[in-house]
Amino acid sequence: MSSEMPEGWQTRAFSDAVAINPKRSLPSSGAVPFLDMASLPLHGRAVQAVDTRPVSSGGSKFQAGDTLFARITPCAENGKLGFVSDVVGGRVAQGSTEFLVMGPREGTTIPEYVRWLSGWSYVRDHAIGLMEGTSGRQRIPVWAFDEIEIGVPPLDEQRRIAEILQSVDEAIAAKQATLSATKQFKRSCREAAVQRFRDCALTPLEAVLASIDAGWSPDCASEAAGDGEWAILKTSAVVWEGYDDSENKRLPDHLKPRPQLEVTVDDILITRAGPAERTGVVAIVRETAGRRMLSDKIIRLRVSPARAVPLAIAELLSSDHVQAELIRSKSGMAASQTNISQKIMLGLKMHLPPLADQKDFADEMTTLQDAIEMGEADLNDAQRLKAALMSDLLSGRVRVPK
Repeated sequence: MSSEMPEGWQTRAFSDAVAINPKRSLPSSGAVPFLDMASLPLHGRAVQAVDTRPVSSGGSKFQAGDTLFARITPCAENGKLGFVSDVVGGRVAQGSTEFLVMGPREGTTIPEYVRWLSGWSYVRDHAIGLMEGTSGRQRIPVWAFDEIEIGVPPLDEQRRIAEILQSVDEAIAAKQATLSATKQFKRSCREAAVQRFRDCALTPLEAVLASIDAGWSPDCASEAAGDGEWAILKTSAVVWEGYDDSENKRLPDHLKPRPQLEVTVDDILITRAGPAERTGVVAIVRETAGRRMLSDKIIRLRVSPARAVPLAIAELLSSDHVQAELIRSKSGMAASQTNISQKIMLGLKMHLPPLADQKDFADEMTTLQDAIEMGEADLNDAQRLKAALMSDLLSGRVRVPK
């Protein structure tokens, strides 16, 4: 940080301003509140619930007002960080051995300020950069926080900063709840449409397709393609949230592209190989930067416009009924490496309504997907604003008046 501190602020090492793994006393026997890594929230959100377990000699120890900081990869990089409010009922609790407990230092910091300070990207990035250990099991050492210099404002300014960041975070949580509800509503509308179509004739997928194909998986570097470069799509480009052509690997210069494998708008993409939970995922290409080619782990469907509406088919393939059929077709295979053949896809049957009804269904899904994408963009803007605001307020570049 800059050596020039705002008036009234003090330059401190993070570990001088924040008590790391402060002493907390547990009872010698009996059950205590317990929090595991899976239940630790992200980005400083409040811990919502704890388990109860017999007290043990190991693990972290924390109480209300502490902040829990995940120290192990990839949890640290993913932003696992939680604030303990009154969820532990005034008791000292235990948690994962992979938590660093951050507490206030009396007269120097307050709990709510430590919460946001611990989640500040400046602090987190420095700490992650000092990880120790082997790849895949690296941990942030306690001494890393001796190396991080911060500015510490007076206690009353800490309270004002914490109140602002809390209000921004509450607004973000409300946006996330609205977005989640919209996604659930879209799914409910899709499943309701599937029920309406049950009186329509069962139609094999093969009957509505113009083509079905898979792609090519040459050896590629890990970096994504730049503007105008050809690339092979990764399976992570096909997710339930939609198609993302930024998930790709640049085609090496010595290989010639195969334009016939380039994805275009209205292509339906389905993951065909991989872990069970990642096989059979469906996404339709709503837009693309171009020059993105299929890998051999992705099946592409193109429908005949005289027989079907692409988005209607994509949504029907995503429905609970069709996904259940796909799960049955994968039975008997190892869960870690399942496969869906083109033959299985061609034989899938669905209750298919007339073209006019398909178009109405597709229009309904488009309206809801547009709302979801607008909500996601709004949420991303709010999260960027919060990150910028944290940097301004916690560095002292922007002061909070009394």
